[in-house]
Amino acid sequence: MVEIKEVSLIATAFYAQLQNYLRCANLELGLLINFGTS
Repeated sequence: MVEIKEVSLIATAFYAQLQNYLRCANLELGLLINFGTS
């Protein structure tokens, strides 16, 4: 699962959201990618 964000700071809620997605999809690996900073 890949989740792409464009924010200046990754909040802990984004990590929890990705973990929920992984749990619901029965997956073990997820990438949280942020393009919001230089």
